[in-house]
Amino acid sequence: MAEKVFSQKGFVAAGISDVVHGLGISAGALYYHFPSKQALLEGIAERSIKKLCEQMDAWLEDEGLSPGEKMDLFFETISNRRRFKMKLARIDFGKAREDVHANEMVVQTGLEPISERLALFIEQGNATKEFKVQYPLSTAIIIFLMLTEFIHRSNRLEKILPNDEIESSMRNSINQLLMRKQ
Repeated sequence: MAEKVFSQKGFVAAGISDVVHGLGISAGALYYHFPSKQALLEGIAERSIKKLCEQMDAWLEDEGLSPGEKMDLFFETISNRRRFKMKLARIDFGKAREDVHANEMVVQTGLEPISERLALFIEQGNATKEFKVQYPLSTAIIIFLMLTEFIHRSNRLEKILPNDEIESSMRNSINQLLMRKQ
């Protein structure tokens, strides 16, 4: 429910009283688990990142998926998040960007665990010669940062570019970074 409040009002505009009202609990109960609104956002981000990492771990272990298919699944998950406004995290981190520190916390929460898993996808792709990447972790970090910025700016981009063109351009950019054989 806190995600819904932040999504509707934005992280900066939403107050703890809005979250408490939405959850139907006392402020004391909320503060027992989360001493601040920032801590609540961190908890939401950590839970969302953990869920995505668990999915990525399952893909890593699935020998029936090629490295390219694993990367495609990741991209589709991120695209769904943007299209359905929070499949990944159910919190509008784009609005949270109003608070630079909150946005940085969100990016930093996911940067290492997600980039490490993306690097493993890339290493698997290098081993099968599906990808040709000299620096898997650096490339994974660039992909992660590029996609997080893409998600943040997607509402503005949709005003000037068709949705299909945005997603196609992002997918092509990732494939170029991977030097992926088409």
